[in-house]
Amino acid sequence: MPAELVGASYRCSTCGQELAEAASLLPASDSRVVPCSGISAHSCEVAGKRTLLFSTCQSFVINPFPRRFELVLVEKIIARAATEIGPEAMLENSWFEGHAHRVLVCTQCEEHIGWSYKSRHGDMMYGLALSVSKFWAWLCLCALVAFALYQVAAGGHVLVAAATLLIALLKLSPHLLL
Repeated sequence: MPAELVGASYRCSTCGQELAEAASLLPASDSRVVPCSGISAHSCEVAGKRTLLFSTCQSFVINPFPRRFELVLVEKIIARAATEIGPEAMLENSWFEGHAHRVLVCTQCEEHIGWSYKSRHGDMMYGLALSVSKFWAWLCLCALVAFALYQVAAGGHVLVAAATLLIALLKLSPHLLL
């Protein structure tokens, strides 16, 4: 869980750094928030404020091990609590109409905490990831273990099966750990 609500603020779940105040949650009726297809939203109350909780899953086209995310939008991040990384902001594959996105990480521990969204007019909003599911990566790992066991049971060489599994684990580790 990249970010979590603790008291009246969102904090990085890895290091505890304060990221945003709950008061900065965008209201459910905010006209700037127009979700694209593929993201669902439901209204909820957080810290006494009516907002939207978004839920979406990456496509296999974008990521070979797609993740499912739940996120909330905030208007501002606490100064120097987070930084944008990766390529320049892009509209492609954004979850919100007219908003280019970039990956957002905690400045203290560099954990992925969400995304920044910038509109064509320069307005900013931030999506804080509250939960991340790695179902497909774990499913692939289980299939690889089953395949390695099958190789050994079918009379294959144990070292070849172990080497195959080790290589697969090395390739999968970023998807399982991050």
